[in-house]
Amino acid sequence: MGKVIRTILFILFLAIFSGVGAAQTRIDSLSVKLDSLSTHIKGLNHNIDLSVSNLPLKEFIRNVANLTQLNIDMDDDLNQTVTNNFVGVPTKDVLLFLSKVYSLDFNFTGSIIHIRKHVEKAPRYIPKKVKVYYDSTDRLLTLDLKNDSLYRVARKITGLTHKNIIFSKETGWRKISGYILNQDLKSALENLALSNNLSVGDAEGAYVLEADDAKNGNNRRTSSRNRSNVRGEFKYKVHSKEHLDIYGLKVDVGQVIELISKKLHINYFIDSEIKATTNLNLINVSYDEFLSDILQRTAYTFKVENGIYFVGKRDAEGLRETKVIQLMNRSVTKLSEIIPESIKKEVSIKEFSDLNSFVVSGSSRTIAELEMFIRQIDKVVPLILIEVLIVDNQSSYTVSTGIDAGITNEPIKSGGTLFSGIDFALNSNSINKLLNSFNGLGVVNLGKVNPNFYLTIKALEDEGIIKVRSTPKLSTLNGQEAKLTIGNTEYYLEKRTDFIINQTTQERTTSQYKAVNADFKITILPIVSGNEEITLKITVDQSDFTSRISTEAPPGQIFRNFTSSVRVKNKEMILLGGLEEKTGKETNKGFPLLSRIPILKWIFSNKTKEKSVNKLNIFVKPTVIY
Repeated sequence: MGKVIRTILFILFLAIFSGVGAAQTRIDSLSVKLDSLSTHIKGLNHNIDLSVSNLPLKEFIRNVANLTQLNIDMDDDLNQTVTNNFVGVPTKDVLLFLSKVYSLDFNFTGSIIHIRKHVEKAPRYIPKKVKVYYDSTDRLLTLDLKNDSLYRVARKITGLTHKNIIFSKETGWRKISGYILNQDLKSALENLALSNNLSVGDAEGAYVLEADDAKNGNNRRTSSRNRSNVRGEFKYKVHSKEHLDIYGLKVDVGQVIELISKKLHINYFIDSEIKATTNLNLINVSYDEFLSDILQRTAYTFKVENGIYFVGKRDAEGLRETKVIQLMNRSVTKLSEIIPESIKKEVSIKEFSDLNSFVVSGSSRTIAELEMFIRQIDKVVPLILIEVLIVDNQSSYTVSTGIDAGITNEPIKSGGTLFSGIDFALNSNSINKLLNSFNGLGVVNLGKVNPNFYLTIKALEDEGIIKVRSTPKLSTLNGQEAKLTIGNTEYYLEKRTDFIINQTTQERTTSQYKAVNADFKITILPIVSGNEEITLKITVDQSDFTSRISTEAPPGQIFRNFTSSVRVKNKEMILLGGLEEKTGKETNKGFPLLSRIPILKWIFSNKTKEKSVNKLNIFVKPTVIY
């Protein structure tokens, strides 16, 4: 016995060592190939600085290819996630690491690298040795059997003893066990049959083995009854539990399940009578797939416990279960709204936001279908960083010319600006001194002006440019709005007078300051597509204050807005806007008729001309971040 154990352990050691050795050989071979290619594919020697967390493997490899300018093609089934931090690591070492950790194969065509999952070759099947020994001298048989098929045991005995052993097709695949030492053939077969619920008979020089319930021709009648027990047009071929071919037209579901289960010697329990018919055309399906398909669109389901299949109504005790399905990447809030109605109507679904999970109750098959759907949509939601550059250019131009004269309540002081524009005021003393300089020159005597008289001369040109620059950054999840508001508030006084009429009339005045807002608002809704192109729906609203019509009146307002939908590539900047506002104002006042005569109009009129241009430009740059 100790020798047998040592032999088994040695075989296991060889199997493990050969598997490890094969994997190491594959990695070593890839390392040599990458070193060879790196002499003319410079991207393989490029040092990578890359840190990722829970990034899909395909996206990680695509980023490596973009950074190193490598031509990499990938299979669609690379669905693992990567969490790593690489600093200053050559690309070829990163690829070698991915091959080893994630079991990847690399194929090379020129400078093109194709990456796919590594598939281990299935080991060659070696049939279990049937322990049947025969002493041809004494004609004694020794059997040491444990879960060996009757077919292989009978074949081995026939080969050693040259005696034919006959059995039915259904009986041939039964598993038998037993230990018999040095008995003649007939005695050995009888004892073996006794311990495995079989019977032995003779038929024209051959031994016949059959199940106890198949004696006296019952096996033939059972086979006939199984074929005729299913109502409707029905055909089937049972190759194994994993390979079934079944065709049926208006067949009874319960009868088909019983027949196929018995043919495969599968333990099953039917909780209640199945009252349903169906049409089937299944080719090369497994037993589990057969049950799932035949019970689909019926009120029945199944589950497996300890190798026993339980079939019954979906709401039956034992077939209904409750499960918590936790989401890893998405929020559970409102996610139940997108679950198909065909699934929701068969299960109870509750949102449990504390654990970001669904609590579901229903049949195990429906819950499995629901969980598969949830896993398909529970993907990493891209985070979009939106950089907004707002440039607001304001330019103004004003020209004021003319002469004003008048009388004030009190004398004014002389003074003002004479250079870089004239804006000068003269009081009566200054004017009288000027007039005195003219008096005495012949017959001219202009006299004096009133002490409260004044004179202003104006010749001004003002030009101003204001440039406002703002660079806010917004972040939002894919499909969620990002909003930015920049505002200004001004107040105006509102007075209200109420008259209270009682025995006497009373007047009551109340004052209240009210607010008026002028805002700049931008709303951006990003939607990321599969190729990382981003669709942006952008809405811009801008309002500004204008001058008041009086000191107590509210300020005037102007509004500008637009809505745009654009598609851009990741990290691509676009220009929106060019929202431009132009205003012009010209004021003239002067003596009638004299203000229109050339040359004289500069003395007898006052003219003001204003122009302003306000232009708003908005630059938007979205960046996808996982």
